[in-house]
Amino acid sequence: MPSLKPADLAHLLAVRGDFVSLGHAGGQYTATVRANDKAVRSRAEPGSLWVAEHRRNTDRSPGPVLAMERRGSGWCYAVAASDGAVLRAGTLRDCAGCHAAAPSSESVFTTVGPGTAGASEEQGRD
Repeated sequence: MPSLKPADLAHLLAVRGDFVSLGHAGGQYTATVRANDKAVRSRAEPGSLWVAEHRRNTDRSPGPVLAMERRGSGWCYAVAASDGAVLRAGTLRDCAGCHAAAPSSESVFTTVGPGTAGASEEQGRD
């Protein structure tokens, strides 16, 4: 998993921003979803990286950084503190269980592509 420090995420494309994330902490956070070029191109080819940066709804202070990176035929998930320090990483059951319910077969809720950049298949679910 690449660095999840905020400064190291700036090169990723912001594909969806400032939405209430109902899937992470029950709507306590507003999120911005970022993706690397591979994820934008195909959503789930090996090396695809999706990152959700969160801010508290109450005061906009930084919240957790959540990521998923495609490795071979599976996903590696990571939960990091607001400073990017990884707290947990791997094939995390809680992450994988929720993402298995994504409307796409790739475990990705956010859609990217012609006419869909920044859209979500399920409002706020990311």
